[in-house]
Amino acid sequence: MRGVQVAGRPSRPCFPSLGPTSRRVGVARDVSQKPEKNIMNRPGQPTAMISSSALDLPDHRRQARDACLRVGVFPICMETLPARDVTAIEMSLQMVDTADIYICILAHRYGWIPKGKKISLTELEFNRAVERHIPILVFLIHNDHPLTIDMVETSGVAQKKLSEFKSRATQGRIRAIFRTPDELRGQIVSSLTELSRRDEEALGTGKRLDFHPPNLIPLAPAPTSLTPTRCSRPRM
Repeated sequence: MRGVQVAGRPSRPCFPSLGPTSRRVGVARDVSQKPEKNIMNRPGQPTAMISSSALDLPDHRRQARDACLRVGVFPICMETLPARDVTAIEMSLQMVDTADIYICILAHRYGWIPKGKKISLTELEFNRAVERHIPILVFLIHNDHPLTIDMVETSGVAQKKLSEFKSRATQGRIRAIFRTPDELRGQIVSSLTELSRRDEEALGTGKRLDFHPPNLIPLAPAPTSLTPTRCSRPRM
């Protein structure tokens, strides 16, 4: 499995449905299927913060959201949030604070550095996830990945910061390397599934999370005295 290894165990399960019920409720938009369809976060549903530079990876972020939804994890990201009167830093750190899992996607752009800061918004989010000791899943772009001009930051300073960030983000962690947005989606699905399995083993529940919707086909009613039965033909 080409998933990723988390650094240390969190103080609580990252899949709350195996433990105490979470009270976080929100709304996400399933952009990978029907843009007009809203997806509600169920109480107790595990959540994952999707973190990356935004300009260069719109398709990858869409696939990451789809991957989360496929395995029953609620994606938290800028694309799914309503407008609010807070700064970008406040919003980003709040998203990390409400997440059970942190998904970090790094390509060839270091990303926006907020005024007064020395590191990018993505690295600020990463630092908060490290402080919270939540599972961190790291995905790096492969050198063979097709590129457009918007996907590469040409500044030497930015590339140096990006290289240092990648080294720090992958230290002590097994990262997955993707060549296409579709491959990234599959890797995230595999990694989240593996993370769920580890939670089960750590908690000793012995049960697998139900990543699929319940069967909505109603069961046949139990037979009663009023239920018509099939009469057998008398033997001649």
